[in-house]
Amino acid sequence: MLQEEAAAGMSDATPPASSSSPPAAQHPISLPTQPGRAQALVLPSRRSSPSSGALTLPSRPTRPLPKPPAASASALSLSPLHALGAFGLASLGVVGLAAGGVWAVKLAVGVNDMDEFRLKARLMLGSALPGLSERVHRAVSPSERGFSAPPSPASPNTSTQPAAAPREDDGWTFAAAQERLAHAFGEGGVGRWAEQVEREMEAEREWEVRRRKDRLDAVPG
Repeated sequence: MLQEEAAAGMSDATPPASSSSPPAAQHPISLPTQPGRAQALVLPSRRSSPSSGALTLPSRPTRPLPKPPAASASALSLSPLHALGAFGLASLGVVGLAAGGVWAVKLAVGVNDMDEFRLKARLMLGSALPGLSERVHRAVSPSERGFSAPPSPASPNTSTQPAAAPREDDGWTFAAAQERLAHAFGEGGVGRWAEQVEREMEAEREWEVRRRKDRLDAVPG
């Protein structure tokens, strides 16, 4: 009888073949039971919860960016007026400064118009730089011109004759002026060349005046 009960207890303690085997972490623990009957107690394994991973912090709600205030219609309508006012103030300031400068110069020099200022400036230049003033306002003598004096008209009826083209014996020519400038630079350097340039310019001016006068005299009546 005792053997049959032990065999029955063993058959009850053995799990069926179709059931899944317990994990390796489970260990059967045998507890003392009634004499002649042994039962196996199996503890359930602790299942891992899905929340056992890394903790995630709740995201903060994003705030929308503040929009810039729209320009009012009154400000837009006044912007051209502001620009015009600024331009007017700048122009008024420039005109005022110019008028003040002219008035200050008039008081300092003691003149009333441009003619008096021209004469005053010429006198001041002559007293401050006499050498330069003499060279600027001196008359060119025939010996310094580098050519002979213009011939006088032979007869009064030359006004009816056509004007002749400039010739070599008329005096000044461009080629001769170039030769004289080169010769002056070779002899005296830049200073002599500058003096010769002044003479050539005066000679060319007189030659142009004489040629225009001849053309006017050649026009009949």
